Amino acid sequence: MTALATSHPPIPARPNSPLPVKPLRSDREDADVPTLPPAVRELDPDDYPNACYWTQSSWMEYKKKRNNQGFTVYGLDFLRNQDGEKISEARLGAMTKRAKQLWNTLYRHRQDPPSWGKKDEFVADFFSRHICNSFLEFGLCEGGWKAEAFAIIRYPDWSSKVRSSGHILRAFFPILTSDS
Repeated sequence: MTALATSHPPIPARPNSPLPVKPLRSDREDADVPTLPPAVRELDPDDYPNACYWTQSSWMEYKKKRNNQGFTVYGLDFLRNQDGEKISEARLGAMTKRAKQLWNTLYRHRQDPPSWGKKDEFVADFFSRHICNSFLEFGLCEGGWKAEAFAIIRYPDWSSKVRSSGHILRAFFPILTSDS
């Protein structure tokens, strides 16, 4: 991903200030404008014969069957590695951390939807492409359904916490008037 230069104005120096005047900037990877990486190539299930739940319907059938047998199936159990094994808590934690970074970027730039169901095409592509490029497990499916399902489950928790915390600053976009 290419980083764009920030367009923040320099910090005004106080008279006789020993501090140099520097533009505001952030060293964060995605601190500037959210950009889309190249589209992710859909993987071929024949190349991953042990991958589980390639289709969302196969996941739903499995869930229904296990529930009917009296077992609890957790919402993110569809995330399996290429050998069909359940991912570790550490791996799930890394996925969640990356998702939060992506959602924080959207929030800072005022492109975060009020709910995941109200996202626009850019937000859907931004999240899906980044998360699939970061973790193979999200690509082990048809049509990117695992990234979507993950976001549906995890986004509400992130959204409610970040909106109420005030810990992330949002970009300021001045309102232009006809006098401007």
